[in-house]
Amino acid sequence: MSGSGKTTLAFHVIENFIKNDKPFLVFDWKKSFRPLMERDHEIACFTVGNDGVSNNFRTNINRPPAGIPPKEWINTLCDLLTESFSASYGVHKVLIETLNESFKEWGIYEGTENYPTWHQIKWKLEQKFQKSRGRESGWVESALRIATVLTFGSYGKVVNYKGNNSIAVEDLLNKKIIFEMNSLGNLEKKFFCEFVLTYIYKLKKAESVASEKFNYAILVDE
Repeated sequence: MSGSGKTTLAFHVIENFIKNDKPFLVFDWKKSFRPLMERDHEIACFTVGNDGVSNNFRTNINRPPAGIPPKEWINTLCDLLTESFSASYGVHKVLIETLNESFKEWGIYEGTENYPTWHQIKWKLEQKFQKSRGRESGWVESALRIATVLTFGSYGKVVNYKGNNSIAVEDLLNKKIIFEMNSLGNLEKKFFCEFVLTYIYKLKKAESVASEKFNYAILVDE
């Protein structure tokens, strides 16, 4: 519960990682961990979804980790979205079908690396909503709400980036990272955390690398 000392305990844990020069990743929901940067200048801090501070971590969430087939990643991503947004099986079905259609149209299954973003997915959902009827219309409308959150404002820049300066999750694994998330809503925070954690898990699984090789700590402070 609040006030029980979770953040204080986390500070002591991370200070030991700093002392032993070990990489870590902190999901900081309340902007509590920035003082650690005074202890170690190697710490990189990304204020997710706030262009006024340091919204420099940007990626395309539709791009799978290396070694993960696109169709497997579609399933994983749709599982994450329906869990984070408490959506129904029908919404899950609409999301999978729409992503699959987009991947086919963009040539992903033929080997291109030009992955669509959720701006394209949102457009396809808008087209489907105009044609849908009955129960399916409700599913598409709910899927469209998810797509709207994923494309809105500065947060949309974080998860839909296609430029040359994107930062892959892989680039973080040997570094000391703080993700400040106080600028985000709870749905955005939950999905972002689960996305990064799942991405790391899938990456490690695909590479079949023993976990001790990473020597990596992940901390979520809500």
